[in-house]
Amino acid sequence: TIGVVSLMTEQARLIKEMIQELLTDTLIEKLQLEVWTPSEAQGNERDIIILSVGLDQNSNGQGGYHNDDNMLNVATSRAKLFCFVVYADLGTGKYEKLRNLIALTAEAHKWTFDPIKYESEFEVKVYEFLKNHFQTNQAFLGTKIEIYNQVQACGQKRLDFVCYNPQNEKFVAVEVDGAYHFEENGRFSTNYSDKHKERMAVLTRAGWLIINTPYYRWYNWGWLCDTNADIFKEERERLIKELENYLK
Repeated sequence: TIGVVSLMTEQARLIKEMIQELLTDTLIEKLQLEVWTPSEAQGNERDIIILSVGLDQNSNGQGGYHNDDNMLNVATSRAKLFCFVVYADLGTGKYEKLRNLIALTAEAHKWTFDPIKYESEFEVKVYEFLKNHFQTNQAFLGTKIEIYNQVQACGQKRLDFVCYNPQNEKFVAVEVDGAYHFEENGRFSTNYSDKHKERMAVLTRAGWLIINTPYYRWYNWGWLCDTNADIFKEERERLIKELENYLK
């Protein structure tokens, strides 16, 4: 299935007209092919999305979608499998939000690490694990991996950690999933809440690689990472394998 999202209302109208003129009704129905502006795209998804920016460095910048964080988030999170972005040279300083969505690592130089932003002791423990692993295995990874925390992305709640390899520009987010990320049923749960699953889906569709590490593999009436508990050793090995797979 295919959808087209255009940031320009008049362009979206023109594309709709051309599709009706050039494609058969049978093909349009088979592909479930529709064309939307970002506001029209809300609540819709397709396997493949073609996102048309419709702007370049010579445009006058009129129209609101390219300055609207929520609408840009909608426009870039409609694809289940792939999102193809059609764009020209956007120049510099004019369409920074668009530029950063097209190239996620363009924001890397603005990311920071700030211990004041820790939201739990759990995050401190995960950071210590990440830092120690990368320091110990710097030779294997070939470079010093940079760690940032509380990274804003796609209009969602901030990502707990982002690990970035400056040598190959690969990066992966590590989400520290406390008990509040899971179903609220009056007892410890291993089932993620619908709200958390939707947030992960939005970020994943936008291109983020995410490793989730849940509280119950670290904490059980005491920090498992301070013991030789099997459940933590298994989680540690899983994290190491996934980190190296994404970053190397």
